[in-house]
Amino acid sequence: EEEIKNLRKRVDDLEENLYQVNILIGIYRNPEDLHFNLEKGVFRVDNSEYTLVRSSTFDRYVEEIKQRIASGELIVLTGPKGVGKSVLARYTLAVMLSSDPYIVYEVSGLEASQIAGHIGKLHLLADTLFEKQLKRLILYYDPSKPEHYRALRRVPELKSSDIATIISELVEFNKDRASKDRKTPVVIVLSSDILEDVLQRVGGYSEFIRERVIHVDLRQEEFLADIVKAYSEGKCNDDSVYERLGREIAKRYQGGYTLVARYAGEWL
Repeated sequence: EEEIKNLRKRVDDLEENLYQVNILIGIYRNPEDLHFNLEKGVFRVDNSEYTLVRSSTFDRYVEEIKQRIASGELIVLTGPKGVGKSVLARYTLAVMLSSDPYIVYEVSGLEASQIAGHIGKLHLLADTLFEKQLKRLILYYDPSKPEHYRALRRVPELKSSDIATIISELVEFNKDRASKDRKTPVVIVLSSDILEDVLQRVGGYSEFIRERVIHVDLRQEEFLADIVKAYSEGKCNDDSVYERLGREIAKRYQGGYTLVARYAGEWL
């Protein structure tokens, strides 16, 4: 018992150090830390609660991501901006936190020299958690997530070159952990345009990353109609209005459709 207490203190100290130097911008231990109440089926945006809209396609993505996380893989969720990648990623992580002994560390967007200088502490944390079976670590990196998901501390907008260097460090971390039979999953979220730019900058890691990409496509009329309804808080009694809006959004927008559906709902 005393040993476990000392180990927890060691983990707390390492976490605090990485948080203070801005390597980590979030430490998530339960679904509520990620703004989700899974029992009520809602999530928080700007201090307001909204119904989490899911579809069969959304749930298939969740299951695939869960399986890959459990296998210790590096995963890259990609798609146009505003299609629901961040919600999908964070919801899946919330589900993992609700049912398994995981802890999620959200990596900050910093210059590569800074994260490289502290990557050893992430290894030490992962080893401590792994060896004593306290928790399983998941690293999470989403450099372009919506503003309402950002930490209270302002993080400067990053250039593709910065993102590429950070991702290279995360790839190396994931590969190193796997080579020691201590697999540690990494979840990365990138818009399609940033991903293509990053792939040109990561050298020999590009093929490794390409093989681990999940292309997110949630452009289904019924799903989008349900998003409009959720964000309108059901103000319209005529469901055909939601159906028509969902159909039009799916037809007109190749990207940004979940964001447009949200705005349409708020407008209603």
